[in-house]
Amino acid sequence: MENNFSASKEFIEQNKLVQTGPKKKGGPYSSVDKHARRDEVYKLHFDYGYSARRIADIIKINRKTIDNDISFLYSKVLEKWGYPDPESWLLSNMENLEIQKTRVREELDKAENIQTRISLERLLLEIESKRTDIEFKLCNSIERTHRKSVHMANTWLKKEKRETRYMSFWDTVRVSPKAHDKIKTIIKREKPFQREKI
Repeated sequence: MENNFSASKEFIEQNKLVQTGPKKKGGPYSSVDKHARRDEVYKLHFDYGYSARRIADIIKINRKTIDNDISFLYSKVLEKWGYPDPESWLLSNMENLEIQKTRVREELDKAENIQTRISLERLLLEIESKRTDIEFKLCNSIERTHRKSVHMANTWLKKEKRETRYMSFWDTVRVSPKAHDKIKTIIKREKPFQREKI
């Protein structure tokens, strides 16, 4: 399958020059090589929306290296924009996609040519796919944050010899009707603890 985009010719040529013997798939990289590679990864990931796997295939570099580059680039973007956490950045992206979707929808309503309509509908589908991807990432991120928070709170409570512990109900757990009733009874009995302040 042909790529819609090829990495910069200069980058490919430079990458060939630094490879001696077997193909170089991973580090160590010089500072200059690292900057050139990250510039290329930035362009392919942020401008073209390619995944780490696709980028690794295009520029013939180890997938783990590309994953690390993308993580590094996201951290730099967050620093630059002053977002304290990835969730804020993802929410901002979702807002931008909604604005873009509205503009495309308005153009679609005005379009008379069938080819133009098909192109705009494709663009709408692409925007919706990106939005779904962000929602998925956001959901995973919130889940990780939630679990970590509960774990940290319980660790502190144990260290301080408190009688309270927090339960996380993020997961849906399948139980028998009898067990379900027991759990409900236990939670009801433990209600006074919910009012205790840390």
